[in-house]
Amino acid sequence: MRWWMLPLGLVGLVLLAIVVGVVLLTIQDVEQQKEFITKKISEKTGRELVIAGDFELSISFSPSITADDITFENAAWGSRAEMLKLGHVEAEVELFPMLVGDIRVKRLILEDLDVLAESNEDGVGNWQFGERKKPEGDEESEGGGDLPVIEDLRINNALLRYQDGQTGERHVVMISHAEGSSQEGEDVAFALEGIWNNSPIDASGTVGAGDENVPLALSIEMFGAETKINGTVGDPEEFEDVSLDIRIAGERLSDLNVVAGSFPPIGPYTVQAHLSDGEDDSFILDNFHARIAESDLAGTLTLFKDERPRLTANLTSSLLDLDALLTENKAAGTWYLNVLATYPEHRGNGIGVRFLAEALRSADRTGRNGVSIVVSDANHAARRLYEREGYREACARPMVKDDWDNPGKNWVLLLPAA
Repeated sequence: MRWWMLPLGLVGLVLLAIVVGVVLLTIQDVEQQKEFITKKISEKTGRELVIAGDFELSISFSPSITADDITFENAAWGSRAEMLKLGHVEAEVELFPMLVGDIRVKRLILEDLDVLAESNEDGVGNWQFGERKKPEGDEESEGGGDLPVIEDLRINNALLRYQDGQTGERHVVMISHAEGSSQEGEDVAFALEGIWNNSPIDASGTVGAGDENVPLALSIEMFGAETKINGTVGDPEEFEDVSLDIRIAGERLSDLNVVAGSFPPIGPYTVQAHLSDGEDDSFILDNFHARIAESDLAGTLTLFKDERPRLTANLTSSLLDLDALLTENKAAGTWYLNVLATYPEHRGNGIGVRFLAEALRSADRTGRNGVSIVVSDANHAARRLYEREGYREACARPMVKDDWDNPGKNWVLLLPAA
């Protein structure tokens, strides 16, 4: 299970509460209703569910639940006591479809949501509640089922955090507002505003109805780039028989470093291509065109989905400026400043600035082409010092830590501003 699929599981918890609520037709006391629902969900998951605030269960042709101040217990090894905190939830379902196992949610509202998804050193996620028992005689069953249809979904003020106990990877997503709507036989429309790892997100789009040749139209602005995807997906569940036109445009390639790669701070850039299925379990990006500053590339890319994915390319270029694309080349011939440090009691007195000036004089005396510096992306104080003195990021490369404990993720090469 990928961490970003966790919200679907949380929606499932809410729906489980509704299903359990249907059996409460004869229970009139609110506290008894709360106790019954929390007990059943706790038994199902092995984690304690607490509803500390107001609670209301309405039984009609559209059963609904409204609750405030909800917490759901984290795994015993987790970094905090709660996996989920939820300020307010409203959920309404259609009664008759649910009685035959078809859950149709008319309205689901989540407010002030705080979710922590994390794994431990063994790779076990806190969203794993134990293995489901397979039905007797059904070796292939995974205990799953169709996802419920949600006609109206609204999320206000949500915080989703993920941290990997094996790799140290972390992500923080803040959603100020998200909404989605779907009617039977009609397109699913959605819109979302928020922040991912300090980068604003503004996304919207539609996904067609059905489970074959599903039309797709997405518009996403994030990480300094605008992405548009239009086309069809023949088999959405397996992501096969795809035919998608993709276009990505932004001002600086290095804005993408927050999620992937170690790109140089050059631009503007545009990338566009047509994505389709290839032979031998592959994807093909044909009609590929990329322009990065003054450089350009065109041709075809093929991604093979092997155990170790591999990429092949057949590209041509009318101009390829390697000095711009490989900015670390600009550090060749510079005076490399290996270590600059002062004792804590002497910091803030301008000593670092004087050391930096002496390094530049040494470079001049030896005929070097200026000074280059490598600093951890977690050493914010040092980086502020260097940037005040006119140094700018040229590129970044991932740290190889082994057993070394360092809060940083990348080494950043700084060079004097042009």
